[in-house]
Amino acid sequence: MSRLQSIIRVRKWELDEKRRELVALEEERAAIVQQMDDLSIEVSEQQNAAALEVGPSSLGAYMSGVRYKMAVFEAAIHEKDKKIEERRDEVTEAFRELKTYEIAEEQDQKRIRDAAALRDQKLLDEQGMQSFIKNSRVEAD
Repeated sequence: MSRLQSIIRVRKWELDEKRRELVALEEERAAIVQQMDDLSIEVSEQQNAAALEVGPSSLGAYMSGVRYKMAVFEAAIHEKDKKIEERRDEVTEAFRELKTYEIAEEQDQKRIRDAAALRDQKLLDEQGMQSFIKNSRVEAD
């Protein structure tokens, strides 16, 4: 295994790890959004229940708590969005580095194939010249 292949293997592993971390962050963000949605549904249910009751005075305190929870959720989403953006940048950079090494490996392999083809062509040319010289001598005799 060439040095470039080892580097490529390590870079692929690093890229996969960064992608897994990105997916985990996106799942965490989705869970927070789901909690917000669940809270919105709960608020609707509480408002409907409060409308049916005679004393909706407790709804005010409940809504205050809901606003606080929503603010916490929004701050958490904002923080996750920043982390997700950072991780996406890291994934992009890791991918760019991987591609650089893969292209270098492809060029190295092409250079090796071209050198082998040139060597083979020179050998065939030499054999052809030897055959031509041998046939020329036979015909001259």
